[in-house]
Amino acid sequence: MKIKAENARWFQKHLDAIGDLTGRSDTMALYKRLRRLEARLNRLAVAWCNGEIEQEQWETACVKPQAELDKLFMGHTVHLNGDPRGYTIKVSGNLPINTPTDWGGDFCPGQEF
Repeated sequence: MKIKAENARWFQKHLDAIGDLTGRSDTMALYKRLRRLEARLNRLAVAWCNGEIEQEQWETACVKPQAELDKLFMGHTVHLNGDPRGYTIKVSGNLPINTPTDWGGDFCPGQEF
């Protein structure tokens, strides 16, 4: 993964936020895992939007990742967004002050840099 120099500061803030929200120190490995999960769930959201899968298939595919993310971000609300125009994984509720958020005030842990 190559981060452009102008994004390096924001990427570090993002890694710090992942550490703050999860209480873990292996933030780079965790970010890579979250990025892969984000990409997989986004592909499913696109398939649902295009009518390639039904809502039940989307919901079934989200059960395991939702449980994993709820455990990882314990104490925060994790929402899996089915709209493929934005990030799929969103974390909200009691976010630390310096946590980078989207327009809706949610932290998107799997965002691309």
